[in-house]
Amino acid sequence: MFPLVDRLGQRGINVTTAWPLATFLHALPAEWSDSGAVLVVAVSDAAAVAYHHPAQGSRILKEWQGESAAAEADTWLRREMANQPGDPALMLVAAEPEAPMEGVKYLPLSDALAIPVVLPRAHPGQLLPAAPFLTPQRAVIAASILLLLSGGWSGATYARDFMAWNTGQRAAAHEKATLRAEIEHYRVNAAEIVSLHAKLAGPGSSPPVGELLDTVCGELPPQLALDRIRIAQGRFTLRGHVAPGATAAWEQWHNRLGGKRWTVLPATAPRDAGAFTVNGVFTP
Repeated sequence: MFPLVDRLGQRGINVTTAWPLATFLHALPAEWSDSGAVLVVAVSDAAAVAYHHPAQGSRILKEWQGESAAAEADTWLRREMANQPGDPALMLVAAEPEAPMEGVKYLPLSDALAIPVVLPRAHPGQLLPAAPFLTPQRAVIAASILLLLSGGWSGATYARDFMAWNTGQRAAAHEKATLRAEIEHYRVNAAEIVSLHAKLAGPGSSPPVGELLDTVCGELPPQLALDRIRIAQGRFTLRGHVAPGATAAWEQWHNRLGGKRWTVLPATAPRDAGAFTVNGVFTP
């Protein structure tokens, strides 16, 4: 049977199931009796086969070969009908019988072979083994789907990492811009102090303005920024801002401002990120 299936496949005929003739005959009747009994006889020119499933008894399959096959099958059928008259019978014949039996339904053999018989693939009479679930074609499809899912997951992971990296870069750029602005502010303050030093300091100056500016600028920590320096009538005022958390640096700077030619008045330490004012008087 398997070589036959292979030859049919080579000719473009895909055979999916194969069944014994007895299974086909058993499924052939359109209506069954209440008892479930089935009796089907198929007769051709030189052969005959009978399938009998009585209501009470075991199933049997009989075959006849040769020129007397039709007569022997007819005799056997008459005997079975006499023994079990209630069982329905179906006889498939190549030609109309001369003396049809009572209680037997006759059907041309060609018409019977053309009747579509529904047999489930899980039927125990199936002669061809079930096709394996994992075929080469299905394996290729499964591998393709797996690669597609893997590629999609890798792409999603890369996109997530790229977005996190991009967000970090934007935050770093913003922080750098803020720091540059603060540094530029300190540079502007230093330039203004130098300009004031050049304008106010000189041989004709009565107060030691140049010396004061040297002390103020030389001791100024980076956490402090001077906004204004005012000198008038023997007094001076220093105003500015302190960076958050730099109160200790302000106190150290304030303590170092004292000199021989001026006196720094006591001042209250500013709060975090607050403004401060330092007052002093020149010594006559």
